Amino acid sequence: MRLEGPIVNSQCWIQVLTGDPARSLHGGRVQHHALTPVNALIDTGATTSAVSIEFARQLGLVGRTSSKVSGVGGLHESQQAPALIGFQYDGSTFFRILPMLILPLGIPMLLGMDDILAGTLHVDGPRGKWTWSISTGNVKNLGDA
Repeated sequence: MRLEGPIVNSQCWIQVLTGDPARSLHGGRVQHHALTPVNALIDTGATTSAVSIEFARQLGLVGRTSSKVSGVGGLHESQQAPALIGFQYDGSTFFRILPMLILPLGIPMLLGMDDILAGTLHVDGPRGKWTWSISTGNVKNLGDA
């Protein structure tokens, strides 16, 4: 699966669908009405994917574990919650479920290296675009888009 998008103001953004797996999955099928589309920053400087505290509340994500996280803003106490992340491709939506940090961010969501490493990210500065090739073995097709 090959996803691509423009580089905007020296940043790579991707639209994903996200939600609480407990509310978004029913009988192994994705309940699309329970997912929220969001533009996420592809952040190669972040070890772990994260959502803002406000966006986590909107999604109904509840922290299951707590840990200290070091970032640009210093050391933060962070909750971590499982989240369903969906990528639309070729008429279907492919999903991953991964732990998501809940942090005080200035944006709703960022994809960190834990998610980026599911594929190969190529940033083409002269052409002003990025491509992210993800092996379908690293995502699940849980229903049509």
